[in-house]
Amino acid sequence: MESAEEPVATTGGTPGSRRAYFPECGGRAEVPVHTRETLGGAGALCGPAIVEDPESAIVVPPGWTAALTGTRAVHLTRRSEP
Repeated sequence: MESAEEPVATTGGTPGSRRAYFPECGGRAEVPVHTRETLGGAGALCGPAIVEDPESAIVVPPGWTAALTGTRAVHLTRRSEP
């Protein structure tokens, strides 16, 4: 059984990263790990990515975008195919 991997801590408003499993990416991929604070500075974040809070983690799958709303909610939107 695989153990959970800890993300690289975010420092100075810079996102860290971790390896996460996404079948759409062919297995494990290195993805950015944001908090609401770093997501707010990034504008819209294209998946795959992870948004972590002390009490939750939001997975942003490939083909989806995450953005922080004015009320600090994380809004996920599926990107349309070209």
